Amino acid sequence: MVYQGNIRMIGNGKCNRWYFTFNGNECSGPFPIDAVYHTAGISINSHRAVTIEGLCSGIKAGIVNVEFKVGACANLPLGAPWTSWNSHSRVIIEEVNHPQP
Repeated sequence: MVYQGNIRMIGNGKCNRWYFTFNGNECSGPFPIDAVYHTAGISINSHRAVTIEGLCSGIKAGIVNVEFKVGACANLPLGAPWTSWNSHSRVIIEEVNHPQP
């Protein structure tokens, strides 16, 4: 999975987390595919170009519903998030096979 685009954060002491889900669940193997943007006590209205990428194993064959979501970080309040503001962004999905022993 790869997301290439921008994210925007508005807030003071806020934290937003952008992440992928597969059939409604975050990836557990090897890790979630995510990125965090934290405004550690400063007032901010910032746009950042980002690449968020990772691998997800254990997804069963067939149709897979992939979602790109944003939510609050653990134990921190949600800021005002934006995704792909005034730009062209991309989500690239590639299916790969695990090597056979």
